[in-house]
Amino acid sequence: MGIQIIYKPLFEIRFLHHYFLDKGGKGSAYKFFDSAEDLQAEMLAKYNISNFMEVLPDDKTREILRKNNCVCRNTKTGIIILTKVTKNETGKYVPESAFSDNLKFRFGFKITDQLFLNYTNLPFLKQKENKIYFFENKSESEIRLYPNLHKKAEKIKLDTLYNDGEILVNQTDSKTLIAEKITIKDNKPEQTFTEDFLVNNKPIHYVNANDLISYTEQILRIDTGKKEISSGLKIEIKNYKNEQITPKTEVFEDGNTIVQIDFKGFQDDIYKIKISKPDNSIIENKSFYVFQSHNTFNGIIQINIKSDNTLYNVLDDNNVLFDELTKKTFEIRFKNRATTWRYVGKKFQNTTIEHGPHLLTKSGFVSLSIKNEHGDDVIDPENPAIENLKIEKQSNIEKYNLISEIFINS
Repeated sequence: MGIQIIYKPLFEIRFLHHYFLDKGGKGSAYKFFDSAEDLQAEMLAKYNISNFMEVLPDDKTREILRKNNCVCRNTKTGIIILTKVTKNETGKYVPESAFSDNLKFRFGFKITDQLFLNYTNLPFLKQKENKIYFFENKSESEIRLYPNLHKKAEKIKLDTLYNDGEILVNQTDSKTLIAEKITIKDNKPEQTFTEDFLVNNKPIHYVNANDLISYTEQILRIDTGKKEISSGLKIEIKNYKNEQITPKTEVFEDGNTIVQIDFKGFQDDIYKIKISKPDNSIIENKSFYVFQSHNTFNGIIQINIKSDNTLYNVLDDNNVLFDELTKKTFEIRFKNRATTWRYVGKKFQNTTIEHGPHLLTKSGFVSLSIKNEHGDDVIDPENPAIENLKIEKQSNIEKYNLISEIFINS
């Protein structure tokens, strides 16, 4: 009998997008992906992330995979990492390679659908903002909850206005809230919030603004926003392991005091930069992701062999693989957008009829009844196309509303 070579799952990453996985409908007719196993099976059967994104290991991870007898496989829901294994004396599978506790795998993802933001509830970034999404399998005092690789959203603040669709959580973390359209009443802005679906009386968490991190390519230039403060300026730079590092740093005046840090020769990673005055007052204190070459990714996923929370560990305490039922399957969830639907055209005397907000979905239909120019009911008018998303800013308010326009002229 020949030698048997066995590969088993080390971990899996699943991307779940509710625009594709939910079934549209109004009120109770809406079918949420997690609400029933038969619905999950139905929707996953026709789901494929290649319709909107691609995921691939970075160059260093390709080398790690090769050296450690691992294989990266694309799946319809994401990627799975397989590792070559042997059986130990108890019959459990052990990786043939000895993974160090500080080993990390890193993957990048690219959004391939130009309309992705039209149906995905994520912030609209300004053109000059160099930001990417960063996900990892660390709890960090429960800012993430297993199996999520993304963080929990910001807690809602009283007397604060939010962009239409912004994802939040309530003060007790018991509900996910979605900000609705801002309206004006008695010359004052008002806003209500939709409570998202609960699964087993627990909220679902989604990718949100807290997952964004600034990035730079080798040279990081920080404008302090202050003039003539270079004397005695304290600059502290730490790597991902919280170790002090000393890249070449320059401080000069260019309108304001500028701090310029040269990361050439350092590995792609997260770095923490703290800039403070001689009196220890902080000017800048944030993290950046540094790329050594031109960045083409919309997001980075980092999987650590050993986490700060045992739930996130890839291997058990004895460096044994988890079995098929308990193998580490991490999730990244995207919430589908909810928009106000605006019907316009001759059928409505060229005025506008608004309805909603309604969640956008690839499957299903939202059944509505609206009035035409004669006051008659129009039953089941068409649902909007994702191309027809309109971002409207309220006057004197630096926030936007989201409108899906539907033109009906016949």
